[in-house]
Amino acid sequence: MTFCGIGANKYVEANISQKSRTTVKYTMKTLASIAETIIFIFLGISAMDKTKWAWDTGLVACTLVFILLFRAMGVIGQTWVLNRFRLVPLDRIDQVVMSYGGLRGAVAFALVVLLDGEKVKAKDYFVATTIVVVFFTVMFQGLTIKPLVKWLKVPRSTNRKPTINEEIHER
Repeated sequence: MTFCGIGANKYVEANISQKSRTTVKYTMKTLASIAETIIFIFLGISAMDKTKWAWDTGLVACTLVFILLFRAMGVIGQTWVLNRFRLVPLDRIDQVVMSYGGLRGAVAFALVVLLDGEKVKAKDYFVATTIVVVFFTVMFQGLTIKPLVKWLKVPRSTNRKPTINEEIHER
């Protein structure tokens, strides 16, 4: 469904009115917010229910270190390949922000909750580790990304209204 939506996007947008496009856009944003809210409510309930998860400090610490390390390695590797084909290459500051700003949340938690406890004996440890990772990335990284961006002096985009010529060519 996702790839069908991505593929059909350019054909659908060209054939619907501006009013319909706006309606579809805000409907999808609303549905996404509702789904994310439901998952985070479930996450909060699971975080408070200590009977559903088990704690292992080594596993949690290693997971946090490895997600930060491997995300940075992935961003650096992928931008190295992408910069060979881009007209405007991504610099080191862009790579730092992309590495640091990667929030892991609703999808990871939904997947770990769906594990079969009979087949995966360590499910309770995975649930606890995932809860810590989600809280760490959302709370710590989410709250510190703005000061990091200011400290790195990342240029901010300017919000300007497109010219009539740009609007016509975009359609």
